[in-house]
Amino acid sequence: MKGMEQLSKAVGPVKVDNDLDFTNLGHHFDKGMVTINSDNILAFTRMRYEDSRGDYGRQMRQRIVLMAMVKKIASFDSLTKYQQILNAISSNVKTDLTFDDIKTIAANYNDGAADNIEQIQLQGQSQMIDGVSFEIVPKNEQVKVQKNLKQALKIKE
Repeated sequence: MKGMEQLSKAVGPVKVDNDLDFTNLGHHFDKGMVTINSDNILAFTRMRYEDSRGDYGRQMRQRIVLMAMVKKIASFDSLTKYQQILNAISSNVKTDLTFDDIKTIAANYNDGAADNIEQIQLQGQSQMIDGVSFEIVPKNEQVKVQKNLKQALKIKE
């Protein structure tokens, strides 16, 4: 989460569509378009207790903020902040992608491609096991998501 805060500081404020009116960590977020910045990003992305969807709602907010930052990073305006953005990413992310892989991915985010991302999330039931909260995902849900991923990646069954 510290990485999101650092990336937000490098990228600058983004606007997201908030579907829930709530207050967290001293910050209030009205329903509708809200501005997320490095001062309020953790309050927005970490809240789960006032959300009837619990952790699923929190994950959704994290995704919409990340998508807004990705769109902003892919814009021409962010070129002047590239060093700050790279510093924030490099200190918080490990990858085996090559520089050419990253260039290809970045090129695919141009021309609105970032708007056409399909998001699939495993759905399960929360269960406490030995004092630790786990999400138990049924086999049929696992198979459904695997099938969607294989179709998207053009992997034959």
